[in-house]
Amino acid sequence: MKIVFLSSSIDDLEWMKRYYDTVFPAGKLQAAKRYRNALAVIRDNPKAGAPSEVVDSLREHPIPNTPFRRIYQLTGTEIRILHVKDQRSNKPIRRPK
Repeated sequence: MKIVFLSSSIDDLEWMKRYYDTVFPAGKLQAAKRYRNALAVIRDNPKAGAPSEVVDSLREHPIPNTPFRRIYQLTGTEIRILHVKDQRSNKPIRRPK
């Protein structure tokens, strides 16, 4: 399946980059590797993420050994990444449009 990053994920991805650039630069290389590996997992097995407890049509997949997880939606042909959520944040998951 094709992976598509929706515009709603852009701020999240920028925060993740900023976090590893400024707050935890020592973890940047390992986090990047884990990010890519976790992306490959959902590409190869789209239902690897657990169903969201917040929004029925979404799935959540953690990026191991990081405070981040992907929030995504499956369609017939795409894996749509809606958010890359910092699990320490209380920011709510927004419903897809």
